[in-house]
Amino acid sequence: MEWWKNWGGAGAEKIGDATPLTYTFPAGRHRVTYVGTDSQGVVSANSVDLTIENLPLVAFTPVSGSVFFIGTVIPFRGIGTDSDGVSPLPAARMTWYIDSLGDTPWRTSTAAFDLESGVETAGARRVTLEGQSLLGGAIGSVSHDITIEYPLPEITSPASGTTFDPSEQLVLNGAPVADGAIPMQWWLDYDSPGRRLLGNTTMVSTDSPSLGWHYVSYIGTDTAGIGNRDDIMVLVRAKPGLAITPPDGTCLFGGDGINLIGMATEAVTLAPIPSGNLTWYLDGTFWKTNSPNLVAPAEVATGLHRIGLVAVDSSGIASAATSSIYFGYTLPSIQSPASGTQFTGGSNVTFNAVPPSTDTIAMRWYDDGVEFGTGDSVSYAPAIGLHTISYAGTDRLGRGATHTIQILVDDPPTVALSWGSGVAVQNGDIVFGGHAYSMIGAATQSTNLPVPSANLKWYLDGAPWKTGTNVNIAAGELATGSHRIALWATDELGLEASVTRTIFIGYPVSEITSPASGTRVDTGIDTTFTAVPDSSGTTIVMNWYWDETNAFGTGESATTNAIASGRRTITYVGTDSADFESLNSMTILVNRLPTATALIVNPAQYATAPGDIPIFIASPGIPIVLNATGTDYELGGIQPAASLSWYFPPGNFRTTGASLSLNIENPGTQTVVLTSTDNFGSVATTTIQFWVWDAEIYDNSRISRGLSNPTGIVGYDLDTVFVANASNSEIVKFKRGRLLTASGDLMLEPDPATVSQNLTAVGLLTNSLITISGAGDSVYSLEMDIGAGTSRIKRFSAGNLAEKMIKPAKTYQFPLGGSDDQLDHPTDMQIVGNVDAVEASVFYIADRANGRVVKWDIPNDAFYSKKTGLSAPAAVRFNASDQRVYILEQGLGRISVYDKELNTSYTSYNIGAPGASFCISATKIYATDPASGQIVMFDMNGNTLYRFGRPGTQLGEFSEPWGIAVIENDLYVVERGNNRVQRIRGGSW
Repeated sequence: MEWWKNWGGAGAEKIGDATPLTYTFPAGRHRVTYVGTDSQGVVSANSVDLTIENLPLVAFTPVSGSVFFIGTVIPFRGIGTDSDGVSPLPAARMTWYIDSLGDTPWRTSTAAFDLESGVETAGARRVTLEGQSLLGGAIGSVSHDITIEYPLPEITSPASGTTFDPSEQLVLNGAPVADGAIPMQWWLDYDSPGRRLLGNTTMVSTDSPSLGWHYVSYIGTDTAGIGNRDDIMVLVRAKPGLAITPPDGTCLFGGDGINLIGMATEAVTLAPIPSGNLTWYLDGTFWKTNSPNLVAPAEVATGLHRIGLVAVDSSGIASAATSSIYFGYTLPSIQSPASGTQFTGGSNVTFNAVPPSTDTIAMRWYDDGVEFGTGDSVSYAPAIGLHTISYAGTDRLGRGATHTIQILVDDPPTVALSWGSGVAVQNGDIVFGGHAYSMIGAATQSTNLPVPSANLKWYLDGAPWKTGTNVNIAAGELATGSHRIALWATDELGLEASVTRTIFIGYPVSEITSPASGTRVDTGIDTTFTAVPDSSGTTIVMNWYWDETNAFGTGESATTNAIASGRRTITYVGTDSADFESLNSMTILVNRLPTATALIVNPAQYATAPGDIPIFIASPGIPIVLNATGTDYELGGIQPAASLSWYFPPGNFRTTGASLSLNIENPGTQTVVLTSTDNFGSVATTTIQFWVWDAEIYDNSRISRGLSNPTGIVGYDLDTVFVANASNSEIVKFKRGRLLTASGDLMLEPDPATVSQNLTAVGLLTNSLITISGAGDSVYSLEMDIGAGTSRIKRFSAGNLAEKMIKPAKTYQFPLGGSDDQLDHPTDMQIVGNVDAVEASVFYIADRANGRVVKWDIPNDAFYSKKTGLSAPAAVRFNASDQRVYILEQGLGRISVYDKELNTSYTSYNIGAPGASFCISATKIYATDPASGQIVMFDMNGNTLYRFGRPGTQLGEFSEPWGIAVIENDLYVVERGNNRVQRIRGGSW
């Protein structure tokens, strides 16, 4: 890329190839081109045209700062040098502007013109001359600031023809200002040979010239050399002498008339000028003639006025004098303090009044005629006593004015209020109700003398009450409540002072509210005493004492554990503001109760019920033996047996002594009360609660054919129980004969020699018996034929309980397998519904090997539903109360709960070990635990209540407890290990 000057034309010259490029051109017009050729030979170029020349130089007159009077023709003359620096700039390339540049030209193509007066607006103006270069590319310019139409000289004061006294100063004022754009000068007699320059400022002051007439001129010359002036004539000669009484600056009080006196004398002869030649002016307006002249009080408005006096002498020369006088000056008036104001001794009192002092009136303060200050405000400390204070002044005419007040300087009496005891009465003081009391009042004057008793006035709640020093108040004289007691005292100068106290009259007297008198409290135990009144927030302090001297608290409530043992007197006492004491006492017994402890020593505890209640097995004839001890903590040692008393049942006294033996006839919850009485007669009571169960065993010694591996049990009705005797494949029926024998519950029926009825004798149970169940008037057996691979459920009618069950009424067959209509090692079943009435009923079958429970439709003998995924289901029960199915899962050691359709699961009951079976009462669930030889009891929410039993053969001991049933108060447990049935009777199950 290259830079060219005049590229492609004559005189083309390469000027460089750098970018950017700096180059100095000669004057003239030039074309500059930036050009380049690409690889294909294509040329690209761009050009600009430049004009190189100097600015022309221009100048003109008038110069900047020129000023021209109104009426002056102003010549404007311009010259210039062209851009070549040599040639004159022609007028054709000259342009003029006024107050603008580049807008509308003022003059064009001319180098000279004259501006007539009045064409342009007066004032400061900016004129600019521009000159254009030869090539037209540059413009030179110059601007001048000038002032046109400047005001002509004018003498503004004094007026022409004014007369001056030789002694007066000649004061001259003119316009325009002398220090403006044009210098201005003052001349005296300018056109005369003896002319004199007076000054060059706008205002000059000079001594009066010689006597006679004189010209005064105010002259100025503008930039064009044109002069202008203004002239006046003044006369200098002597004037008559004048004097005014009252003189200038006088201030006169209002309310009285005054005489104006004028004195005038001839200037030369000093002879008096006649009164008739005197004229008075009020504030510049003709007012009066002659002298003296009386001015009435209301003739002149209050305020400052200019009084003028003019006198004409015999030559007709007038002289004037003025006097500024204030008429009606404000009469003295004390503004503060008000008359009758009282001040305490030593007070520095500020007195304020009107009017203030002036140059001609001095305002002064007097105390009983003795001056103590000047001016409209003064501070002063009067002595104690009654004072007359005056504010006074005298005007220029000798007229005096005074205002007077009276003040009292005195300390109020000091007032004191006390109770009859001499103690000062305070706000908040309290007086108990029901007693008389007195108050004492006293007051001392500032002279230290007592205020007379007759000058002491008492007020009750704002109303007059009593008079004098001592006040006695009878009991009940004042209503209960808060009262304002005020005592007013008046000293010999009539000054009053008071004291007021708010007190409470009729405060409640002491009363202990708890504990009641005679109450016993334990030694060393915190005991809280309460009483009225509550003294908190009051001036009364209520104190607690035991046995009068031992303090243990204050206020309405106090707690202590430090009262010594024995019968003690408790006192609540307080003293009111009037020194009256109110107390209340009561008696308490401080004594730790004796203790009584009872223990059942026979038989041994069998189990523990909820709430840590012990359980004992004691059949009729086996006594419950309790031993007791009592301890006296105050005297130390064991209580004598005679102090122990037994009650069974509670409220029924049985005996005294250290032991009690009971034969329990009705099993269930038992309550024994033991009391222990110490030497103070304090009685300690202990309640012993325990359960007693009656147990009975039905084993082979009582059943003719014997039991072998019994499993299930069914309570048919209140009198009949069926047991599955598995090893013998028979169902054994027991008849419950309540209260028929003394030895037990089971009676022999129908043959006393045969307790059980063996069904296998008639060949009805031909398969292995697993368990039984019951519903309605039927008993069901669950059997399994291992050889045939089938399971059966048989229904037997139990309608005629006096006869043996002869034959099954119905048999249900289940092949071995896992299909819906098959079973594999079932372990339990539950019948729901009334089959005998041919109503809708079902079997719930625990199908152990298949890990499920099957719901079987009995009327249709068909599969209904199932619950799978169970862990070794061993037993199943349906609870009619909540319509739920309960399943014992041996693999998990728990009882799981589902709805009757076997879909929704609910609470689980954790047995803690693989159980065998369970039953459900109205409020509880009972499960057998063969491994531990125990029965586990749950509430219906799944919470374990307690366990009982242990391995063994004695009463209450179990070996492989299996089947279980509850009939009223009896719990039946089938024991496989002991081949027996055990019945436990409690208060309720």
